[in-house]
Order: sequence, then C-alpha cells, then structure tokens
Amino acid sequence: MPSIFMSAITFYGSIPDPTHITYPLTAGQQWVVIWLSPVNPDACFEAAGWREFGDQDAAWEMDAAAFQTRLLTALEAQFGAPQLLSSPLRSARKWWSWQPALPLALSEQVSLPMAWDHLPDCLLAFGSAGVSLRTGKGHHLYWLTLPQTVEPAAWLSAVAGDLPLRRGEMRWTALLQTQH
Repeated sequence: MPSIFMSAITFYGSIPDPTHITYPLTAGQQWVVIWLSPVNPDACFEAAGWREFGDQDAAWEMDAAAFQTRLLTALEAQFGAPQLLSSPLRSARKWWSWQPALPLALSEQVSLPMAWDHLPDCLLAFGSAGVSLRTGKGHHLYWLTLPQTVEPAAWLSAVAGDLPLRRGEMRWTALLQTQH
C-alpha cells in the first residue's frame, strides 16, 4: 500500500454529543466532520488528538479539489441547491474601478476559509431539509449537518471516489477554536 503521504485519504467522524458546538442542530439531524489526510502540522489538530501530519503536495491538492467538487455536487443532487448563508467573500476591487467587488465562486467561498483562519466561516444550506456545510478557522474540515436517516459511511463512500475512506475521532472542541 502506498504511503499515506502520497495522496489524500478521506476521514470522517461523527459528533455523538454536539452540546459543545455553537452551531445548532434540530431534531433528526447529525453532525459529520470530514477531513483529508495528511494534515499539515497544526497545533489545533494535534490538540484534538490527530497524529498523521505531513506535507500536502500537488497530488494531495488535486485530490482535495476533486473531493470538494464531488462533495458539493452530491449535496446539491441529494438535498437541493446550495444557498450561501454567510457573508460572501468578494474579489479584490481595483482602486481605479467603479465596479463593485464581485462575490467569489462557490468553490472559493468553501475552500478559502479552510486555508486562511482570518476569513469568516463559510456556511451553505442545501435545500430545505436543514442540510448544511460549514468550513473555516483555517482547518481543512468540512462540518456537515445531515439528516439522521443518512448513514455517513455509505453516503461518503460515493463522494470519496478513489480515495480510501476511514472513520476517525478527535476532540472536536480543539478544532472549533477561533484562533490558533
């Protein structure tokens, strides 16, 4: 089996006791967290109990971008069109231009808060069943709110594509910090 650091591995975990999470759940919902490994060395991930650190190379970046595309596509196909609930990130406005800064593409709304912890979280709703996706805090994590009728491993196996899928658990509060 090739080294874990040659390509991404998709991990997921559920949060059995979401009382410490500030994002509300309603009856019939569950939290599922998805991340790709290896993870760049990060104090928050280490505090959460993660130990598989490594450099995210070009192959990992390609796997991560493809995974995000599959994730957004699957959420939209099963639950409905995405709606950006957070303030949109906008392109830089040229100082000489009279045109307003335009909102960035949905994929950038999702990915940039995972790369830059000074950006606000991205929150998307899919359809009207309470399904949501949140990213942010400079951590490459996808926080999903899904109906409890969805079995995470079965649903994510299609989204993971060729990437191996493994279950992992962490101390989630360490990853919900607002500052590193």
